[in-house]
Amino acid sequence: MIFDDMIRVPGDIIANLGESAFRVRLSNGYVLIAHVTKRLKTDLGPLSVGESVQLELSPFDLSRGRITGRTTTDLTRTLAATDKLNP
Repeated sequence: MIFDDMIRVPGDIIANLGESAFRVRLSNGYVLIAHVTKRLKTDLGPLSVGESVQLELSPFDLSRGRITGRTTTDLTRTLAATDKLNP
């Protein structure tokens, strides 16, 4: 498979389905199952429900995806800024 054909979209984890599988909701409301590879699992650390993640989807099967990283939200940035101001 050529990696240039992958569709990259953000999503939010809504359920943990096991050790490395998650149910993820995209911004358009579509729900799919996504997994984390063993290599990324050690780099990303533990993922939990409610976190925003970056996904790669195959154009051939849009019901499954691969989690490639975390995405930062405006709320996360705001909390990080207030923590720096108020130690």
